[in-house]
Amino acid sequence: MREFLERIRLITSIWAWVMIALGVLLIFNPGQVLVLVCRISGVLFVLTGVSTLVTTWYRRAKNIPGLKSTYPMFILGGVLLAAGVFIVVNPKAIMGFLAILFAIILLINATNDIVEMRTLRMYGVGKWFLCLVSFVVKFIFAILLIMKPFDSEAMVFVVAGIGLIYAGVSALLVNFNIVRGYRNFNKAAQAAAREADLRNGIVDGTLLEEEIIDVDEHRDLPKV
Repeated sequence: MREFLERIRLITSIWAWVMIALGVLLIFNPGQVLVLVCRISGVLFVLTGVSTLVTTWYRRAKNIPGLKSTYPMFILGGVLLAAGVFIVVNPKAIMGFLAILFAIILLINATNDIVEMRTLRMYGVGKWFLCLVSFVVKFIFAILLIMKPFDSEAMVFVVAGIGLIYAGVSALLVNFNIVRGYRNFNKAAQAAAREADLRNGIVDGTLLEEEIIDVDEHRDLPKV
């Protein structure tokens, strides 16, 4: 479990930093790097798809709560992975749909926040409500990108950049809280198990032998 969490943490961290970098590019220099922005968006889709597939498979294998059904997440992960590969190979094909593309990325992340919120609650992390706040903020950014109530295209890129930076930072924070919550949960479980063993007379897997008094040996002792 610990090795798996470390791998997921690595994938999530890479994905989060890519989103932050893409957000910075969109805010400060979107016009000259549109092809690069499209390719980075494709990489984001690939990473999101891989992360969705791996985490869903593990949740199903270990019966971890958080999802009622894993099949929709498997389908979503496969679609995201295929779409990401297509965008990386053909970046110019989606240049006219960048705002919609960024909105989809934010909506997928917002949906993932609900799953992570349930995971944090399972591990007893008190800051699980931050995932709910993050869900609302990302949803608002996605709606703004879809509706586009702006006077210029440049403003669309600025809003998309801010939304992606926020999504990247919140992903890093949630990732940190999940790992810390699992460690605390695991320590508490080990402490409870050790306490139960001590009550049953077991230390380090060894049953403590009770002291046995030989009655025959003390039978001839003088009476007081």
